[in-house]
Amino acid sequence: MSRPSVDPSGSPRDLPLWHRVVWTLVPVVTIGFGAWLPFAYWAYRQPRGSADHRWWLGFTVASAVELVLVFTRPDDGLVSQLVGAYVLLLILAATVATWLKSAPGRA
Repeated sequence: MSRPSVDPSGSPRDLPLWHRVVWTLVPVVTIGFGAWLPFAYWAYRQPRGSADHRWWLGFTVASAVELVLVFTRPDDGLVSQLVGAYVLLLILAATVATWLKSAPGRA
């Protein structure tokens, strides 16, 4: 069985489908706490100041806000619902952004 060769001229996001699916499932499996992981992977592979660094920073801040909200929220019913909605929106946004940004041919 041969190993596939890596094309150095390709985009860092030219991933096989299974790899793309795994990165897309990271925010879902980690309940939003790991929403920043796929973007950190891509930001690490890009020059500083690229759009990938801004995506990574945005999802890192959103995940940090999630941590604070989940562990310091009062036991108020409305606040709990709002925190739950925030977590669901973060998971949805990170999943969709990961799927779209990992599409073949996207740089």
